[in-house]
Amino acid sequence: TITFPETSWENVESIINQGDMYGFFQWNEIIEFVDWLQAKFPECVKRVDIGYTYLKNPMISYALTNNIEELGDGTTTDKGIFLMTGLHHAREPVTISMIVYMTLKWIYQLKRGDERINTLLKSSIAWFVPLVNVDGYLRIEEIYNKRGALDMIRKNRQPYSKSKSDTCIGVDLNRNYGYQFGIDDDGSASEVCRDEYRGPYPFSEPETQAIRDFVLARPTIRTAANLHSYGNYWIMPFSYVQDSDNIEFAHRSSAFKVYEEIHKEGIKSVSALFGNSAGTVRYPANGEASDWMFAERKIIALSPELGSDDESSDDFFPDRKIIPGILQTGAPTLEVMLTKATFDVQMDFVYSRPEPPEPIEKVLGSYSIYRQTFVAQSFNRGLSPTPTCSLYVEKSHSPYHTSYPPILFFYEKIKEETFLENEQAVGRSMIGRFGAVDWSSNKVTAARIASMRSDFIFYEDQLTLMSREFLKIYISLDIDLPQDYHFIVKMQCGERHYVIADVSPQRIGQSSLSFVIIPIVVAAALFLSLLTYRKWRRNSKARGFAVLPSIKEIISK
Repeated sequence: TITFPETSWENVESIINQGDMYGFFQWNEIIEFVDWLQAKFPECVKRVDIGYTYLKNPMISYALTNNIEELGDGTTTDKGIFLMTGLHHAREPVTISMIVYMTLKWIYQLKRGDERINTLLKSSIAWFVPLVNVDGYLRIEEIYNKRGALDMIRKNRQPYSKSKSDTCIGVDLNRNYGYQFGIDDDGSASEVCRDEYRGPYPFSEPETQAIRDFVLARPTIRTAANLHSYGNYWIMPFSYVQDSDNIEFAHRSSAFKVYEEIHKEGIKSVSALFGNSAGTVRYPANGEASDWMFAERKIIALSPELGSDDESSDDFFPDRKIIPGILQTGAPTLEVMLTKATFDVQMDFVYSRPEPPEPIEKVLGSYSIYRQTFVAQSFNRGLSPTPTCSLYVEKSHSPYHTSYPPILFFYEKIKEETFLENEQAVGRSMIGRFGAVDWSSNKVTAARIASMRSDFIFYEDQLTLMSREFLKIYISLDIDLPQDYHFIVKMQCGERHYVIADVSPQRIGQSSLSFVIIPIVVAAALFLSLLTYRKWRRNSKARGFAVLPSIKEIISK
């Protein structure tokens, strides 16, 4: 039985290659593990059976999140879901080990107060299906218990021929999904006795039907990893194409950016390959799970072939001592995929002189030459919208000052080209002290945007950043402020707080004056250098030394 030693992470890691089948976990061990998880951590783990296999074995799944009471069956949640499936192919048990590993890792971090994982699992759900192909795996166990050998069975156990050979029984479940099913015999096979036999029609198998129905019922699944082995490849859509450059996918620019971010931020292995099937494993695959999830459900899905930099990991049944290294290699990428499933706000403050979305004199009725506009930008890099956010200002200043020049805040939301459905349209608004107002209606006046006198002022409390959406905040203020004046623009989304801008006269002066000071300093230095050179040239010439020709002499020549 898999247990959970809570003393240290080293002790947790020590159990991941201790399954009863040469270090791999058997089916009964996984059932006991999931039931134990739910009993041990009922506040964050819930088992949900999603269907039955051809031989009527249950297909179990379980969810991991910070507050399981809010989950239900996951069909009505607004939290982003990261789905991880294992064992589409029976001979790839290291995928089960990876699911056990990530589960224990995240629970351990959650119970040890890891702030990052705690925050992630408050706004997202990690959902696991440890074994898709239960029947095929039980056949491998049966052979192992009889002969002590691990058989290379790949397919499920639904027969489509009269042959009793294991080779001729079953369907390759990762060729049975509905997108581009059977478009050619290179990416799948029509012959029943081939390992890549795709089945008679799309979703002909109860196992792929269960995954399909599970996904269709949960519209907030944002990312998915359909795990395979072996090879240390991270395979993105589209697998059905023969083109290793993946031109078919590259035109979907916004989705491609997300995959690039996962690649750059998650993959640490020097030998890992990232691309479509033709560009990594060098063969196409049609009717494939991740292709279907992306094309039909807009899910950022990957089909990793788990492996490591150690070439000895290149095996369907790697040696027991190799297993931990394979899992450690793949874990960072899976954590990035969990991050992408929820909202992920990135802040960037730039001192510059942008044009605000509305002329300031139109709002104030006049314009001061001392007024400057700066811009702060936030970007929701995640695939779920933020909760309702509050945009506010914390102001710290001397008690001797009671009034200041007006400070105007404009914001505009800029939507990246999206591949997701039902997204909010791009909005553009201007906000002042009294909340958001449609800037095109010219309803904001100087009287309503009075000088700030409170130490803590909310400007907007109904702001939501959709997935892959930019928020630009323009801060317009007089630079002739008291030296002790200081304010911080913040945004709170759920329980997460972000500093958008930290503004003081010193910071403003450094940036705004640089536009004037730097050119003056450079011009003065050049002028002094020219005077010095001319004086040195006259003295050298008077003493008879050879000197460079003057500019006037060069021009005349």
